[in-house]
Amino acid sequence: MGKLKLTKKLLTTLIIAIILCSCFVVLAQYKVQENLYVIKGLQYRVSVLEEKVEALTKTVHNALVDIYSKLEYLGSELKMLKLEVQNIGSFIGFLLLLVTVLVPIGIGALGFLITKFSWDSVYDMQAIHLAKHHGDVSTALKLINDEYKLHRRILLIVLIVTLAILLAIILVV
Repeated sequence: MGKLKLTKKLLTTLIIAIILCSCFVVLAQYKVQENLYVIKGLQYRVSVLEEKVEALTKTVHNALVDIYSKLEYLGSELKMLKLEVQNIGSFIGFLLLLVTVLVPIGIGALGFLITKFSWDSVYDMQAIHLAKHHGDVSTALKLINDEYKLHRRILLIVLIVTLAILLAIILVV
């Protein structure tokens, strides 16, 4: 009987141990199941975050593409503006050149006309004076006409040289 009691005790201990092990196994399964739910929840959150990151990446990419296209547009607009400013500068330079060319030409032409008319008056007065004092009107007129032609040639040469210089300035600029 002593052996039986020992076995009974052993059997009872063994049953208690099996029941405790079963409880631990059930508890472990419960914890594993709980952890699986947590992992599934985290996986869902990760997938939601991945979708959000992907959407944000697309948004940022589209924004960068939009910014790049706008920068390209602004660059082309700046180039066009630069060309327009250069054209305006060239036009202003051309106007200044015209003013600097036309004003001396106008002054020269005005001087030429004034000189011509004043010389005509002087020649007429010289002709009248020579005709009164010398009596030979044809010789006086011939001398005055030769002098008049010489002065006109000098004025014409000065005018042509002035125009040639101004034309050279225009062609160089």
